[in-house]
Amino acid sequence: MGRQLRRGTDEVALTELEASVLRYLAQRPGQTVSRDALLRDVWDYADGVNSRAVTHLMARLRKKLGDASDRLVTVYGSGFRLALEDIGDLIGRTALLAQIVTELQLHRYLTLHGVAGVGKSRLAREVSQRHEHLHWISAVQLHTRDDLFVEIASALGLEPAAYTAAALGRALAAAGPCLVVLDAVENLDEFAPDTFAGWVAQAPQLLLLTTSRVLHGQERRILVPPLEPEAAARLFLRRADVVVPDRALPAESVSDIVGAVDGLPLAVELAAGRLRVLQLGELREAMASDIRILGGGSKSLSGVLQASWDALTEEQQALLSAASLFPGPFTTKMLGPVAQTGTVTLLDGLDALARAALVVERPPVFRLLDVVRTFAGEHTTNEQNAAFAEWAAERATEARTLLDTDASAGAARLIEEWQIYAAALGHAQDSSRVAALALALWEHGRMFGSPAHARPYLEALELDSLPASVRIDVLQTRWWMLTVAHQKRASLQLAKDALALARAEGTPAQIAQSWVRVVADRLILEGVEAVEEQGGALVDYVDSVDLPASIRARALTCRADIATRSQDYPTAISTLKEVVTMEGGSADSLAQGHGMLVMAHILACEPQWALAVAKTAYAKANESSVASAILRTGGALGAAALEMRRPPLVIEVYTTILPLAQELGNLLVIDQIEVVLAQLDADEESQWTRLKTVQERAAGKRPLVEGWASMELGFRCHRAGDIATSLEHYERAADALVPTNWGMHRTAALCWLALATAENGQREDARALLDRTGAKAGLPRLLTQVTSEAIEGRGSGGYAVGANSGRMLLRTVELARRSLQI
Repeated sequence: MGRQLRRGTDEVALTELEASVLRYLAQRPGQTVSRDALLRDVWDYADGVNSRAVTHLMARLRKKLGDASDRLVTVYGSGFRLALEDIGDLIGRTALLAQIVTELQLHRYLTLHGVAGVGKSRLAREVSQRHEHLHWISAVQLHTRDDLFVEIASALGLEPAAYTAAALGRALAAAGPCLVVLDAVENLDEFAPDTFAGWVAQAPQLLLLTTSRVLHGQERRILVPPLEPEAAARLFLRRADVVVPDRALPAESVSDIVGAVDGLPLAVELAAGRLRVLQLGELREAMASDIRILGGGSKSLSGVLQASWDALTEEQQALLSAASLFPGPFTTKMLGPVAQTGTVTLLDGLDALARAALVVERPPVFRLLDVVRTFAGEHTTNEQNAAFAEWAAERATEARTLLDTDASAGAARLIEEWQIYAAALGHAQDSSRVAALALALWEHGRMFGSPAHARPYLEALELDSLPASVRIDVLQTRWWMLTVAHQKRASLQLAKDALALARAEGTPAQIAQSWVRVVADRLILEGVEAVEEQGGALVDYVDSVDLPASIRARALTCRADIATRSQDYPTAISTLKEVVTMEGGSADSLAQGHGMLVMAHILACEPQWALAVAKTAYAKANESSVASAILRTGGALGAAALEMRRPPLVIEVYTTILPLAQELGNLLVIDQIEVVLAQLDADEESQWTRLKTVQERAAGKRPLVEGWASMELGFRCHRAGDIATSLEHYERAADALVPTNWGMHRTAALCWLALATAENGQREDARALLDRTGAKAGLPRLLTQVTSEAIEGRGSGGYAVGANSGRMLLRTVELARRSLQI
């Protein structure tokens, strides 16, 4: 061993004496070596010398051993041994075991406290193995003082008699150095702690260790917590290897299973035992629906929890069942309205539940273990469920109101409480409460991911049963659902209905929000001319009333969209700069403004500015963690990188945000990303397959995507010289895009179709197609100009296609060069 100790990857220096002691113990593995033997053989002291040198050296060694300090075992009254084998089944308990040994030696009377099944008795067994003079007494069947005294007297070898506490104290003192373990003392009367403390005072060499689910007094205690996830997984795998040797068990599934039982050792072992009859995936699914599958009888998880439940008073049971309604941490202020009890009763009840290890307390926050929550949840009453739903609905309404007045505070509230809203939805019966909870849950999902949970509730609501203000909010939310699915005609009708109702019975904020959505949908479906006047009226209205910044930002963004589609890029850019510098706007509205500002710069042939804006906006969105903002700005960054011919950046960003788009169910963005990634695919056959898949998936549903995919397919055919097939795809693209009034893509579709038409010998038809573009400025105008010169046989293809041009222009020039050879 030398004088170096290897601990993991570290080397720890040992003194010669420390190395000699470890070497001496290692040569006698598992053997208890007395203090006298160490003094004689290592220190070379004469027999009978009394010295504390061994104690001091062992303390230093344990410190140097670090996490392995439990290997150096003190056998009280006998000596020391080096445990080179594993410590039984005590996975993940090294530090806790060392703490128990230290505390017991220091205080002499110690209670191991924790919920049923957490492993208190197993730890006490390990401690007891370190003592030669041991008395182990199970108190499971003991309930009275006399029962306890008879058991202790019997353990000490005394004749059964009517012993008093004092007499037993004298007997324990006469027994000399010994450890008494009293296991499961929760059933004993409250006399126990005082009696135990008296014995320890009478017997100076007595160590007393008790285990209990319940604390009766203020005794010294160590809380035994569930296992940490990594340790719980190791315990599961060790047990599973006994049950089903050599079966491969995926780490993710094992983590899910041990997480479902909070790392409670008994539950982990019972779960592993079920592998005799269930596959791992089946076990995970079965546990998710019913935790009671983990065995039957008194040693099952349900059995030990039932025993804890039966020991509570009716008031304590009611409080625990009310607490089980909360899916996570809660405070007394949160629990009070649901438990419907006074403050004193509430505090007394929580104290009793904490003493019974059924509540994990870190005031002011409390929580239940998931297994306790599941068990207690089976005992909730209709009154408790209704009270929880009412309280949660009020909180949800407050959170949504806060979003408009203080966006960051509202978002923080949603993050903190969304799981409560989701849990309360299952208990809400009144339609107004269902609406309040579902609307808040949808807002959270739209901003931070996973909005699907609220969707069925919002779709099933009967609008006539709701107050007008709530009805408007539900209509606007259903508008969002249709928008992300790109069902614009249906969403426009909902926006119109919401606007009509808002003007009749709603607030100015609801009027403005509904109006923005009507204008946005009409702009896409009907064109600029149809909404030019209404867009100006919308901004005038927003200026005339007192509205939150986020709503004003949406109105200005809508007006900028009109300017962009009118090819008035300076107005669009200046308006959007006002939006993105506005104070008090939500992360979502600012991201929308940034995204449109990027596209406005691209259309104005300023891609370098677009890329700079997009990078800044995407970084800010990621800092906010708002999913919808990340999606908007990520899409804009990808578009800007595409214009600046930065494929690696495009792929990096789009592969990052694609899962987010899928989680949010935004079909339009999903397909747009798929089209771009298909373009960048190195394999041409794979490009074609992916584009065809997107084209068919979007057919008749999402015209922008269908048109874009069709253009790319036509481009590939055109470049390969297959003019007939390219014409088919270009015509399909024009049919999809021209009615949508998407300026850049509409222009590109008509220009590419015109080039192929001219190359097919139909120049007059090609000129007529160019007349339909209506391009006035920026990139659309450049596309039209390049195409026109190619059709007329002018130009040499030497157009300025550098930093002041866009990707569409580059593609058009490539096709124009072919057309110039007609």
